[in-house]
Amino acid sequence: MAGHIRKLPNGRGYEVVGELGIDPLTKKRKRTRRVIEGNAKEAKALLDKIEQEVRYGVAIGHGLTVDAYLDKWIEVYVKPKLAAKTTLSYEQLLRLHIRPYLGSVKLEDLNPLILQKHINGLTKIGRKDGRQGNLSFRTVQYVHRVLHKALDSAIKWQLLSCNPAAAVELPAKPPKVAMQPLDETQAAALIQAAAATPYYGPIVMALLTGMRRGEILGLRWEDIDVEQSLLNVRQTVQFTPDLGIFIKAPKSALSARQVTVSEAVLKVLENHRIRQIEQKLNLGKAYNKKPDLVFATPEGEAMHPDKMSRWFLGFLKVAGLTRVRFHDLRHSHATLLLERGVNIMEVSRRLGHADIRTTQGYTHILPKRQHEIASKLDDIVKLN
Repeated sequence: MAGHIRKLPNGRGYEVVGELGIDPLTKKRKRTRRVIEGNAKEAKALLDKIEQEVRYGVAIGHGLTVDAYLDKWIEVYVKPKLAAKTTLSYEQLLRLHIRPYLGSVKLEDLNPLILQKHINGLTKIGRKDGRQGNLSFRTVQYVHRVLHKALDSAIKWQLLSCNPAAAVELPAKPPKVAMQPLDETQAAALIQAAAATPYYGPIVMALLTGMRRGEILGLRWEDIDVEQSLLNVRQTVQFTPDLGIFIKAPKSALSARQVTVSEAVLKVLENHRIRQIEQKLNLGKAYNKKPDLVFATPEGEAMHPDKMSRWFLGFLKVAGLTRVRFHDLRHSHATLLLERGVNIMEVSRRLGHADIRTTQGYTHILPKRQHEIASKLDDIVKLN
């Protein structure tokens, strides 16, 4: 891949022309021209440096901005290889969190320092969806993941020699939010207030079965054994910005389990099914029957887990109820059982915990139960 050196007409330096090969995007021959105010030896050294960089995969002088490169990446890699929902998710992520900050930067000028500053800054800026607060750790994590993937393609296409995103460190993961289980009175108030809402079924399921949010949304009608009063947990609905909404196997081997339910829960499911059948009849062929999900969108598709959680918080505020997360309903189920004296091993199996130590984490929030135990000890041993 030969280049050449030409002495300038004024005799004050040299023009160094390096051959960069064929541009993989435009299919045209690329050259880089540089002027050096030095002697022939220095000009030759510069040419050798350019040729060495090209030989080892450093793409010089393509001039692509990050914006222009991302356009090509979406067109050449994302759309042909990934699902339409994933493509839309990528495009939104790039539009909101990468293009406004890095779009005008030349691709070849990206380095770990620039990207580290950007990732650090994302944790401090406001959300782009109109809701209050800063970007979540998970969103920042996905921004980094998508950017890393995009720059991996740049290496394969010989536009970069290394991936600057690989050296970027994510900010510290925030501590887990403390669980806030409802007591019996609060749980009863929630059930009553939610009765006429579109998410009544999932709320009942979370409180009275302890199933995870994704497990509830992944439940199919074929997973319900009415005669045995059993629910079979076989799949879960998840969402990530890079994959969109998808269905996967349960969290662990023990998460794939059977959960017993009461007649009251089965009645709630039966009433829900009647309403769903009416929706199917109204939509006809437009209703997607394939997933066979118990809790689905009006069109029969898997529901967005985060959308349900956001609705739940808004509902609690309007109803004037104790503010808890949807996941806290699972915690509530566990603590209510433990307070009633149910064996911790049984509770652990019901929740699908892979390690009983996870279930033991509930014991520190059972002061009422602990006081009862202390009182029983007083009855056994009478002190003067």
